Amino acid sequence: MGHPFGKAPLADGTGTTPTDLQRVIGSMYMNSGLLPNGGGRSTGTSGMAYKVDAGAAFMWTSSSAKLGMLVPFEATTVQTDAAPATGTRTDTIYVDGNGGVRIAIGSTSIPSGVKIAEWKVPAGITATTSAQESVNRNFAIPAGATLGRLAQWKDPGGGRVGASQITRHTEQFALPSDRLIRVDLLTTIKSFTATAGTAEFEVSFTHESGPGSTRRMLAAHTPQWNTNSAIWSFVAREGLWTVTVKTKNYSGGDFIFGNSSDLLTEMNLWDVSVAK
Repeated sequence: MGHPFGKAPLADGTGTTPTDLQRVIGSMYMNSGLLPNGGGRSTGTSGMAYKVDAGAAFMWTSSSAKLGMLVPFEATTVQTDAAPATGTRTDTIYVDGNGGVRIAIGSTSIPSGVKIAEWKVPAGITATTSAQESVNRNFAIPAGATLGRLAQWKDPGGGRVGASQITRHTEQFALPSDRLIRVDLLTTIKSFTATAGTAEFEVSFTHESGPGSTRRMLAAHTPQWNTNSAIWSFVAREGLWTVTVKTKNYSGGDFIFGNSSDLLTEMNLWDVSVAK
């Protein structure tokens, strides 16, 4: 059985245990990573070493059981090997479960813990200020906070769209709890000929246990470029989801998508927050 957080262990075995603490901490985060407080940055030095700022990370002791711990680490400098004679090498800096800052020389994988940075080391350099950081840091997301963008589709443009429905994009995403989801759909299109018409965009969501939600947007097109947009939201239950985007010409003449950076057609799927 679990014991209340803060209740001291007693001789009979009751009270807060390390597993209790790990379960409480594990319930506060949705993924392992650095705490997003600005700590843990790494920089090159005038020698073959990297300077790492103090910080803290969340990491799982058991992801399946949702047990985790918060691991602080102090500012330090980690040494690396001399640069290769030819080619490039990757150095990966990470913090382990004991709060030690380590380096995996010549590897992009780490044995355990949380990755802080990857550095590309070119041949012949004598200082890591000449190396290049090459990875975005992974941050721990607090439970209940937004998960950010869950999925995205961008049409490359061009191509004639007729009356047959075509699947343009399929992508999966996972939700750790019931969430409020927002869909942003934007399109810039025009008629393929002088005949105006209406395009249909269908965005459907399927849960791993069965159908979920489907929305349609009808967008007018003429011989000139027309921009249409729609925003909607729905509550999605926890689990694995699949989003699918389909298009067809609904009525009138065929149409084409814009094919430049200022004539976009895209769908962005956002996590807003945890649902009550």
